Amino acid sequence: MLRSSSGGGSAHGFLNCRQIAKLEATLSNVVSIQPKVGRLRGGGGGGGSPINFQLRNFLQILRQRLSLKGVNLDGIFLHGSCASSVLSSAQKVTFNDIDIAFRIVGGNDMTLFNIRQILLQCISEFIPSNSAHLHSSSLEDIYFAKMVKIQDHRDCWSLISLNSNDGPNLDLKFIQRIKRDYEFSVDSFQISLDNLLSVQDILNENIPQVRVRSSYGDLHEAMSHLEGKLICTMSPEQIRGGGLLKYVYLLLSDFKVAPALDQDLLERYMCARFFIDFPEDDSQSHVITNFVHTHFMARDSLRRRLFLHLFEEIVLTKATCLIEYDRSCAKRVLQYLLVMLCSENC
Repeated sequence: MLRSSSGGGSAHGFLNCRQIAKLEATLSNVVSIQPKVGRLRGGGGGGGSPINFQLRNFLQILRQRLSLKGVNLDGIFLHGSCASSVLSSAQKVTFNDIDIAFRIVGGNDMTLFNIRQILLQCISEFIPSNSAHLHSSSLEDIYFAKMVKIQDHRDCWSLISLNSNDGPNLDLKFIQRIKRDYEFSVDSFQISLDNLLSVQDILNENIPQVRVRSSYGDLHEAMSHLEGKLICTMSPEQIRGGGLLKYVYLLLSDFKVAPALDQDLLERYMCARFFIDFPEDDSQSHVITNFVHTHFMARDSLRRRLFLHLFEEIVLTKATCLIEYDRSCAKRVLQYLLVMLCSENC
């Protein structure tokens, strides 16, 4: 079990030895960043070659480059499904992305732009010699699966996803401020990487303490949800529209809504927010397609189909915010995606 840093109900704790070993294995893994399918591969010099690096080495270099450029960090954290897999008692838990969060201290309107340039310089150091001629704008086009920037009075952060065609993407999130950084208790864990990034081999050095916190607020309750495969959250009306996709994915993965939650109300909130954040057919199609591509292999057409059918069922029964015309449009989008996404490997 996790060791709590204080009494019951604390959001903070420490990893045990088994969890540290799983985290160490994750940091020691070689990550392969690959060109997006259909993007530039030639250019006369083998442009678009895979980039391979050990995750620990890459994060150490990026942390050093950020420091040299005056970007102050409050910590580097593993979060999302990869953090959940480290904490879970199960021997092997699959995850779709390696999510790394960089908490930035201070900064200004140019900070996130400058960080992107630093990241590109860092990536260029790992590029094979036959691709060294690539310009930074080409690197973005070839290797960035996704770029998101949110900047308003509550949130200021950016997400850059480095593409992998046959494994988890590496998602790097740079946060100046964020109102909510989780959707459900089972993805609310943030594991501090700072101590492990400061050592090279924990077998030959003292095992450092590794802190973990749950943004859900109660670490041990969140852990019980993870082990019991329960869906639970706080203030569901604050969950962004993409939370509906994650919710359907959890249901498909045999998670159940916790008894304390009103499932009907939860689904109505999330449907309403989905169509607020993605009001147009194109935006709905885009976000669903991206989610399916990052969570299901092309050959897994059955699970893609089950996911889209379940998503459609919830939308058509719980999206009471939609007028009949919008409901028909949403159904048409989902029917199109069923055909397109479930036939990609045919």
